[in-house]
Amino acid sequence: MIRKLVTAIMDCIAGRPFPQVGQKRLSALAAASMGNLLALLLIASSWLGVSCRKAEPPKRAEMPNAVATVAGEKITVEMLRDELSRQHRHEKQDLTTPQKLHALESLIQTDALYAKAKAAGFDRTPEIQKRIKDLIATQFREAHFSKPNPAVTEKDIEQYYRGNKARYATPASVHAAVILLDAPANATPEKQREFRAYADSVLAEARAATNATHFADVVRRHSADQVSRYRGGDIGWLTSSSSDADSKLLEALTKLDKPGDLAPLVPIPRGWFIAKLLERKDAGYKSLPEVKDSIRYQLARLRAQQAEADFQASIKEGLDIQINQTLLESVTLPAEKNVPPKLPGTQTAQLRQ
Repeated sequence: MIRKLVTAIMDCIAGRPFPQVGQKRLSALAAASMGNLLALLLIASSWLGVSCRKAEPPKRAEMPNAVATVAGEKITVEMLRDELSRQHRHEKQDLTTPQKLHALESLIQTDALYAKAKAAGFDRTPEIQKRIKDLIATQFREAHFSKPNPAVTEKDIEQYYRGNKARYATPASVHAAVILLDAPANATPEKQREFRAYADSVLAEARAATNATHFADVVRRHSADQVSRYRGGDIGWLTSSSSDADSKLLEALTKLDKPGDLAPLVPIPRGWFIAKLLERKDAGYKSLPEVKDSIRYQLARLRAQQAEADFQASIKEGLDIQINQTLLESVTLPAEKNVPPKLPGTQTAQLRQ
């Protein structure tokens, strides 16, 4: 009897079901055998009977809406969906479990790196703090300020053109072709006379040219200007503000009456110019159609700059901003790092400071 009672109690301690034994039955067993010992066992069995029930398996940690956790941080279903969309944006069929695990592993790796970095205090370094601040400022700006797309009307363009017409003034200009004849400045008087006679003969040949083709042939045979020699001597348009225009050449061209006329020989330090007037434009203004697109762009740009200035001013409103002028003026650029020259086939070594 005692063995049965002890066995029942041990089963209860081990978590096995306790047999259904009545209280009177236990008492009788105790009275019939070893009274004191069994009485103690009876008290123990009565105490254990309260907690002797079928053992339950341990519960897993609750993770609502969390596909995984890393160092206590959740990876939610939404995060996994975003990663799957990024990795499989062009796929339409259902994703497999290995594909989902691959995406989840990418998130776990990122969170694990973040947890290690944070534990090492990496997030508190000045450089990282600055990047975080810049990122937040940039995201806030994008959320609260959108670049305007101001509509510039035809009326706006016309009003601006009339109010700023002086900006579109054009000076008088001439379109010319030349023949450059070189003559050494240190030539003897006799040689200078020979060069002058040669220049006169080329001028006469140019005047005898009856059309542009004949004139271009004269240029090709005699001109020392390699830039214009093979394009009929054409040097483009010249104005008083042209930096590369010889003043004597420009003066000679402006004195010509009509296109096709040739100026007398124009002396220059390196020899002579034979100059032919191709076209002429008087001083005036660029027309509105010529400048309409540039005015439209300029007005849109000015309005965008004003919107930017207004936004920056609004951001500062309500903030206590103070500038230490003395300290500001004392700030200098940091000293350049002493970096040794890079050797061929090697990487540049950075000196430790």
